[in-house]
This record gives sequence, C-alpha cells and structure tokens, in this order.
Amino acid sequence: MDSMKSISPKEFWKLFQKRSTNPNAETIDLKEFVEHFKNLAINEGSLNNEISVNFVRNFDSNHYSESSYPGLDRPISLEEIVKATTR
Repeated sequence: MDSMKSISPKEFWKLFQKRSTNPNAETIDLKEFVEHFKNLAINEGSLNNEISVNFVRNFDSNHYSESSYPGLDRPISLEEIVKATTR
C-alpha cells in the first residue's frame, strides 16, 4: 500500500473513497467513538515509557521533517494556479 501511493495515487485514494456495502458491517455511535479516544488520551499515565509519554504530551509541537510527498512540499506557482483554475 505504501508503494501504491506513489506508483498509482488515483487508485490509492479510491481505496479510501469506497464505502462499505456490507449489510453486516457494524456502525459505531459518534459519541462512543469520541469517548473511546478521549479515554485513551486521559489514560496517558498507563504509559511506562518516558519517551512515549513526552511524545503524547507534546504531539502538536512535534514536526516531522520527512514529507510523504517531497514533490508537493514546495510553494505553488502562479502558473500552476492559473492552469488549475482555467480547466
């Protein structure tokens, strides 16, 4: 899947756009979903690894230097904007 995003990006994103047509698929209540992840965040004390605890506490301030798409990690030129908006 990792190589698919660079080799065939359209097909890669189609995987995420498909909705389940399985009649037996379970649905999750939004409140239950939020509570589950809120509880995970609150239970930070259960982490024993100091590095992990610091990462969780500072998650928003952690910046990753490696881009998934280095070709996209640059300013958009005026020519690109004009080309995209005149289609």
